[in-house]
Amino acid sequence: MMNKNNDGFTLIEMVVAMTLFVAVIVTVMSIFLRSVQTERGVAGQSATIANVSLAVEEIAREMRTASNFEVPQGGTYIPLSSFTDCQTPYPSIKFTYTDGFGATTTVSYSRQINSTTNNNQIMQTINSGQSLPMTPAGTNITNLQFIVTNWCGVRSFPPRITIAVQGTNPANEAFGFVAPFNLETTVSQRLYYYQ
Repeated sequence: MMNKNNDGFTLIEMVVAMTLFVAVIVTVMSIFLRSVQTERGVAGQSATIANVSLAVEEIAREMRTASNFEVPQGGTYIPLSSFTDCQTPYPSIKFTYTDGFGATTTVSYSRQINSTTNNNQIMQTINSGQSLPMTPAGTNITNLQFIVTNWCGVRSFPPRITIAVQGTNPANEAFGFVAPFNLETTVSQRLYYYQ
């Protein structure tokens, strides 16, 4: 007489258990991989915003002690003092500032295509030299505006200039994380007199 031993598993029970185990592992791994992709996208977006914010802050710092503001008109720069418009946005700006060592510099900022990356970037031109990017190579600046206010009628106050930047980071698209960003800051001169 044969003695049946009920201590083991049948082949069907093992296949069902392994199938359930694999299904759970695949589900957990897909959730883990998606969370890693999201984390990379958020980190990339944070780094992009921090870098663009740093560029905008540098522009604002220079504008606080600047004079001789000029804005584009018909392919050339014209002094801001010749305009009477209120809250007019300009795609670029040019001005003169003095650094902490007393050196006077003429600088202009605009949105241009960087030939190396084929992305639009905030470009800085110092003393009519070569334009250099201020924003990271992976950043695409979709809009840059310098909005001049406090410049209507009597010009007893210096102009207030709002720097507005919109853009994206195309590198984040690989992680399924496409989120445009908007940055804005308003600058007024800290000079005791206005020229």
